[in-house]
Amino acid sequence: MRTDKPRVSVDGRPLWRFEAAIEVDGHAVGACSVLTCTPEVVTGQPMGTRLVGQGGIVKATPDSQFEIRVTLTIPTLVAEKRASAA
Repeated sequence: MRTDKPRVSVDGRPLWRFEAAIEVDGHAVGACSVLTCTPEVVTGQPMGTRLVGQGGIVKATPDSQFEIRVTLTIPTLVAEKRASAA
């Protein structure tokens, strides 16, 4: 349900949502919705920039009779450094 009240993290920081294609340990997971407390990591990055998560917790919960919801919590998200053109 849509609300005017912004969602916040457990420590009270505002959460920002964006869509991304996810890969875990070299395996494509597909498109998903990402919540972050650090929108500055995402804004200003060129399209296609790889964001690398450091650390993480995976939680799976039933979403319906035949589906599960998987939540991946990553405390740190950084833009991958690209090699500069010589």
